[in-house]
Amino acid sequence: MKKLLLLFLVTSSSLITSCSNDDDAKEQTTTQATLLLRTAQQEPVDGIVVYAYDEDTWQLLGDDPMFAVGQAASNSEGQAIFESLDYPTVFNDINNFQNTFRFSAHYQINGNPTTKVKAITISQGDDITETIILD
Repeated sequence: MKKLLLLFLVTSSSLITSCSNDDDAKEQTTTQATLLLRTAQQEPVDGIVVYAYDEDTWQLLGDDPMFAVGQAASNSEGQAIFESLDYPTVFNDINNFQNTFRFSAHYQINGNPTTKVKAITISQGDDITETIILD
């Protein structure tokens, strides 16, 4: 009985020590983008919706807001802020954790629907700021 108890204690202690917290886990990163919407005179434009598409979605479906991986509206400073572009399948080993996003701003000029698209290659963990001139 003592041998069985000893075997149980040794086995359970080795299980407890092998289940330690994994401190070497990969650091969590957040990929962010801020699009500055400006007029030709560099004035901020608010209330414009910007849609984000990863490369595969853009190539397959084009500029269809229904299939955008994200969207943001510009604020009073003309900033459309994407706080996290880390959508499933966007960054992976196959694309070396890098993807080209298309940011598409939909707006009107003199009542006519207009779209301006900016392509930006982003690596996972980047925090980028780019400008789109709405002219």
